[in-house]
Amino acid sequence: MIEGVRVASNSIIYSLSGDGAFYNQPNYIIQTQSDLERKTPLPVSYVITTENKITKLVKTIFSTVFFPLLAYQWLHAKFAQKVVLPASNPNQERNKQLHTQRTSIDLKSDLKYKRLAIQVDDCIIDAMIIGKSSTLGEGRWILFSNGNFTAYEWTVGDQADRVNRPIEHFHSNALIFNYPGVSASTGWPHRPSMAKVYRALLTFLADQQQGIAAKEIIGFGHSLGGGVQAEGRNSFVRDKKIAYVFIKSRTFSDLSTAATRIIKDFLSKKTKWPDSRIDFICRVGRALIKILNWNIRSVNSSQNQQTPEIILQTANVKNYEILTDSSKLIDDGTIAAEASLAKALLDHPSRLHKDLVIIGIPDRHNDLLSDLPFIAQHVEMMLTAQK
Repeated sequence: MIEGVRVASNSIIYSLSGDGAFYNQPNYIIQTQSDLERKTPLPVSYVITTENKITKLVKTIFSTVFFPLLAYQWLHAKFAQKVVLPASNPNQERNKQLHTQRTSIDLKSDLKYKRLAIQVDDCIIDAMIIGKSSTLGEGRWILFSNGNFTAYEWTVGDQADRVNRPIEHFHSNALIFNYPGVSASTGWPHRPSMAKVYRALLTFLADQQQGIAAKEIIGFGHSLGGGVQAEGRNSFVRDKKIAYVFIKSRTFSDLSTAATRIIKDFLSKKTKWPDSRIDFICRVGRALIKILNWNIRSVNSSQNQQTPEIILQTANVKNYEILTDSSKLIDDGTIAAEASLAKALLDHPSRLHKDLVIIGIPDRHNDLLSDLPFIAQHVEMMLTAQK
């Protein structure tokens, strides 16, 4: 639950369109280039508080006094950095690459860029607004949540089509961000903080007074990002004046199922160990994911939320196709068919709500989506139906 919101500088809403828009300022390119060059977060523009002072004080005392909690946090961070969220693993060469990607943006293109920082409790989230002058004031926004190896710098650099193509086909703007502990974002990378940050960014988009003042919000989560989207939506209270559609692209049903299947396939191919040993390692891995509170569950959100939703999963199809059962689902190269969110939902049709569409796609796990117009058509219908 969002306890409090405050603006730390000028209101964002007034800088997106009109003569006062950030991209209409004479120093737009120089100022933006300077912002992109900065290796640490910019001064905070928007603050969201979810923890009251007593809760924060208790957490500080416990983490300082009790060594087991410190050990847990250390193990938690190492596990996240090495296994669940490798993008959070500090690496000088990687950080140099990300900085190069961010500073190589073409600021003379039709797309306009604004880097900003949003504080969520103790986390400072490095984020960026992308859009065209013709759409930034129109109110349709995509909130992108990345996969586990990705930082937003790649989606404005070498992999820009992952953001630019949806912006074009959905006639939208975008808000992209890095998870806590990734690149310039600060804080602990763990399941509760990632979910909390996602909820906060939805609030920032929906805030009609001090935030973006969105009229339509499209959540777009890929792989781990679909799971983060699901966790973030679990306790999010939607604004009934805003139309929402959530897209999960090639996402798992729950992290422990997907991860143990990946471990099992890897060990079966790379070792000659007996099945009993491999199964034991998989059980240990599954237990560790749950003990460290990393078992992100996507399926609960899709079954319990009544918000329009599109699930995309690799299938044995030539063209994009709406699925009514799981028989055509195949492994996508990372997530096994049996571990996919699509299969978990299709195998329990009684739990599907009327505004949930599952689409089989020929694209592998990290391929660009090859038929965005097909998806855009469904997004448009879902948004229109809410008006």
